Amino acid sequence: MKRIFCIALAAGLSAAPVFAQDEGLYPEPSAPDASFVRVYAGPTENVSVQRGQSLDQTANGLTEYTEIRPGLVVIRIGPNEYTIEAGASEHYTFVPASTVEESVLLTDAVTNAPGEADLIFYNFTDLDAVDLFVPEAGVVAVSPVGPGQGAGVALRAPLTLGFVARFEGQDIAQAPSVAMRPRTGTSLVITGNAGAYVMRDAPNVYDD
Repeated sequence: MKRIFCIALAAGLSAAPVFAQDEGLYPEPSAPDASFVRVYAGPTENVSVQRGQSLDQTANGLTEYTEIRPGLVVIRIGPNEYTIEAGASEHYTFVPASTVEESVLLTDAVTNAPGEADLIFYNFTDLDAVDLFVPEAGVVAVSPVGPGQGAGVALRAPLTLGFVARFEGQDIAQAPSVAMRPRTGTSLVITGNAGAYVMRDAPNVYDD
């Protein structure tokens, strides 16, 4: 799910001007139909795709994206091997059954639009529906996100905002300061269970 949301205007906030020389971190694919995939895995797990080199992990448990071609793709997480089917010109996040009830391939809401930053929110908890709230703006940015799912929003950038994860109107975790730049992406991941939850943010990155 993807929404275009001008939080800066809705809240009366001031965003820094976007200049023509602003450059994002999204790489140019090697082919027009190429896609990208990343993996959510434990910090000690070795992750690779299509017999490639091991993928580095970011602070929120997601690996860097790596380029793939449409069709069947093999993902290795530690001793386990998974096969997914990728389409053309997409961004994916693969989540193994060790994190959710069943392994799932999520299609990420990546726009790579000028003057905007992509924000993706993942719910890897035991909660049925979690909202991503922006206290400074008094608005919900992404809602609702079920367990083992993700959803995204494109925000005017550059901008720095704090985010709160909410369940049934109650704050359960927060990321107090998330900086976003034009034509880049940031991912927020909430994890935990039984009332103990943590939300971590990290920029979307790509392998070399």
